[in-house]
Amino acid sequence: MSGNPNMNPQTLPVFPDLDIFSPEYACNREKYAARALRDYPLHFYKPLNLWIVSKHKDVRSALFTPQVFSSVAFGLLPPPDDIAPRVPDLYTDVHLPSMDPPEHTKLRVPVQQALLPGRLVGKDEVVRRIANELIDTFIDKGECDLLHDFSYKLALYLIVDMLGIPKERAEDYHRWSNCFFQLFTPKVPERADARFFVPMPEEVLRQNWEDLAEANDYLREVVENLDRNPGNNMLSNLLQLREPDGSRTITISANVCNALEFGAAGHDTTATLIAHLTYFVLTTPDLKDTLTEDPSLIPAAISETLRRRCPVDGLFRRTLSDVELCGQKIESGSIVYLDLTAANLDPDVFPEPETFRLNRDNIKEMVSFGFGRHVCAGQYLSRIEAKAAYEELMRRIPNMRLADGFKLEYMPSVATTVLKGLPLVWDKN
Repeated sequence: MSGNPNMNPQTLPVFPDLDIFSPEYACNREKYAARALRDYPLHFYKPLNLWIVSKHKDVRSALFTPQVFSSVAFGLLPPPDDIAPRVPDLYTDVHLPSMDPPEHTKLRVPVQQALLPGRLVGKDEVVRRIANELIDTFIDKGECDLLHDFSYKLALYLIVDMLGIPKERAEDYHRWSNCFFQLFTPKVPERADARFFVPMPEEVLRQNWEDLAEANDYLREVVENLDRNPGNNMLSNLLQLREPDGSRTITISANVCNALEFGAAGHDTTATLIAHLTYFVLTTPDLKDTLTEDPSLIPAAISETLRRRCPVDGLFRRTLSDVELCGQKIESGSIVYLDLTAANLDPDVFPEPETFRLNRDNIKEMVSFGFGRHVCAGQYLSRIEAKAAYEELMRRIPNMRLADGFKLEYMPSVATTVLKGLPLVWDKN
């Protein structure tokens, strides 16, 4: 099925033998990105009936032209009929990542303002407290899986703390946000049947929505309670916002959905950033010593980590008019996948792209947080988390190193970069 049924896939440029769902592709993104950038900067991927865009200039241009490349390009797989009435706040088209202005702007502005640096004062101390509590659980063992024992939990505990969700429900929240994320799929809004992924098995679809029915009940209770009894947290602040006529800026229902979306958008991505930062520090010659001698360079190391291994692998867009890229016409109504990983490795923008360098004068051109209206609202929080987490790790366990024989491995995913783990060892005191 295609977002453009008149298109003939047999005549379009393709990347031979490409399987973006294979472990080989997931674990060798740099190799495939280099080949795409060199030989197939724009190609049609038949299994999903969509275009893949690789060049930095084309990805950046698409991100800056929402009037052509619409974010209304994906949505949730529908719940079974008997579950749909139980998820009124979650089964909706009101999702920030898949909205265009002006509707997007109305919801986006207050969320973005809540995550500006001035509103995040004190979060550094919260991150350090959580980080040290987690380090205490494994420091005497002389080993850990940094991704699962530290960075996943750190990002999760910070999110629930910021939202006003009790820590004892953190694992449930994680389960719910994962279910939510798994149900998103590219599709054509005008055709409810036009989805691009292989259909989810019925039993998996049902279980995901059963979990989300539980989430809808619990999160609505949390939101309604915070509306009656505001606390010092992000959801309470959003609930208090009003329009000039006194109506809510963001409805109760939208805040229930926001509560889950924040976790789906900001948990795995930040956890992966912390793990990759640690990996590059431990594997790049002299980098650890450089950052120890001059901690002011840690933000540069975070930026280069984001460029070198983007936590979000790519973004989906839908063309609202005919457009030409790389000399190829893309017709209106086509689904386009913007390959952020490849764009960050474009040698025309970043010389020696696979080399980790702290002194790139154009590092702000990396697209890991997006550009334009959909630039990541949580980017400042993510950087605060990564910096504080790294500093506490190195303060507490300065002699950590990768476990013998470790090699980066990833799970196939077209949305986020899914690292399998990061085993570390160190000499116990």
